[in-house]
Amino acid sequence: MIVVLLAMVTVLGTTRLVSGLARWFPFPIVLGLLAGIVLPFVAGVFDHLAQEPLLVGVTIAAYLLSMRFGPAFIPPVLTAAVVGVLVAPLTGRLGDAQVSAAFAMPQLTVPGFSLRALVTVTPAAAVLMMP
Repeated sequence: MIVVLLAMVTVLGTTRLVSGLARWFPFPIVLGLLAGIVLPFVAGVFDHLAQEPLLVGVTIAAYLLSMRFGPAFIPPVLTAAVVGVLVAPLTGRLGDAQVSAAFAMPQLTVPGFSLRALVTVTPAAAVLMMP
């Protein structure tokens, strides 16, 4: 069964059938799928606000200020990420971890396919395929 599903995904991905299939999804459904994918991450920000009020608060403020006053060619998420990375060491959130740099040898990873993985990834892939 998984081989059949994998073959279907391969055929849809390598042909122009994806565009036709993507048009069948009503736009509100696509937005709902996208919201379902993104919402846990957005809610997680506010969970961490209670634990790290200064770091998260400054990062959120940078995002909002960048949306309002920043240049259009710089995404507010980039501004928030840069501010967060700059504020983290000032608040002591990077810690004093002893990290040693070493080269890692490449390892062969054999992909695994399962019905559960296919069902989990399909909504996100459908949203990303939308024209």
